[in-house]
This record gives sequence, structure tokens and C-alpha cells, in this order.
Amino acid sequence: MQISIQQRLIYTVLFLSLMLMTLGGMGLYNLQQVNQSLKTVYEDRVVPLKQLKIIADAYAVNIIDAANKAQVGLVSAENTAQQVAAAQQMIDQQWLAYKATSLTADESRLAQTAEQRFAAANQKIYAFKAIFSPTARPDPRPTHRADRHFISSD
Repeated sequence: MQISIQQRLIYTVLFLSLMLMTLGGMGLYNLQQVNQSLKTVYEDRVVPLKQLKIIADAYAVNIIDAANKAQVGLVSAENTAQQVAAAQQMIDQQWLAYKATSLTADESRLAQTAEQRFAAANQKIYAFKAIFSPTARPDPRPTHRADRHFISSD
């Protein structure tokens, strides 16, 4: 049986169309997989970096800044206590969000080390907050009380 040129062209176009649709579908599937992988990288690597940066800034900038301003008398004891409490709340929220991400074994080990260091830092922050609590004895020179505590303890 002999196939006419018209039929050959129709079959060729149909075959090539089918191949094109198959390759297009495979390409869309692969693109979806790449997007999912990038989303995972973003959510489990980039966002946690932001969270860790916020935590570091809360400790290094917010709390230390409040302590320094209180030391030189630029802010009141109430304001200092509020700033430190806000920083601690931000730290707690960001740390819980960080721990909710997918951590590698190395990251989990480092997170445990960080939690130990948080505990030590928080002890000093609680002592600092006690100095500036509303029930603390008013001292015209709060810098000396704060200095004695933070310089003498390590």
C-alpha cells in the first residue's frame, strides 16, 4: 500500500506536533520542579538568614543601645525596660520562626550552641532589666549600678 504525499505530510505534522506537546509538557513539569526547589532554598536558607540577622541586631543594637542610652541618662528607666522587653519579644518570635524551618544536622548543632549562649545573655539581660524595673530603688546615677553588674560578671 502506497501512502500519498498529502497523508505523509499530515502524519509528519501530527507526529511533530505530538512531540512538541510532549516536550512542552516535560519542560513545564521541570520548570515547576525548579520553582519548588528555589522556593525551598528561599524559605529554608534565605529567610532564616534574615531571621538570624534580626536576632543579632536585637541583641547587638536594640539592647546594647538601650543600655548605653540608659547609662548616659538619655532615656528613662521605663523606656529602657520597654526597649529591652520589645527586643526580647522580637528575639523570641524570630528564633521560634527560625527553629520551624528545615535545619540540617550542622545547623541544629549550631542552634543548640546558640540557645546556650542565649541563656547566658538572657541572664544578664534579666539582671539589667531588674536594675531598671519600676520597683527598683531610684538611683540618681543608674550608670554605676549597671556598670558594676556588667563589668564584674562574665
